[in-house]
Amino acid sequence: MKTRYSDRMPTLCPGIISYNGRIGKGHIVNLSAPGCELVTDVPLTKGDCIQLQFPKAHLWVDLAVVRWRDSQQAGIEFIRMTAEDQVRLRTQLELGALRRTLSHS
Repeated sequence: MKTRYSDRMPTLCPGIISYNGRIGKGHIVNLSAPGCELVTDVPLTKGDCIQLQFPKAHLWVDLAVVRWRDSQQAGIEFIRMTAEDQVRLRTQLELGALRRTLSHS
């Protein structure tokens, strides 16, 4: 098994998936700098290129790739985002790590 190089942050964030000229809905269940785990009934398959929007997190991913799929769960790798969205993502992850640390103190 490959070792992860980035911690996952458990979350539940609704989002919009654009794929093959269609639009669907899903939820992030964990988030990391390089990607996320998504729960959706959208018929994604490994290798699909998608776009993601998470309005509540003010996060947009211009290009992402489905790396694995199992039932309604999918592993997503973020490929291209604006610099502003990269900063928002890092901030979300840092705040999440801080909240977890404070809640265990």
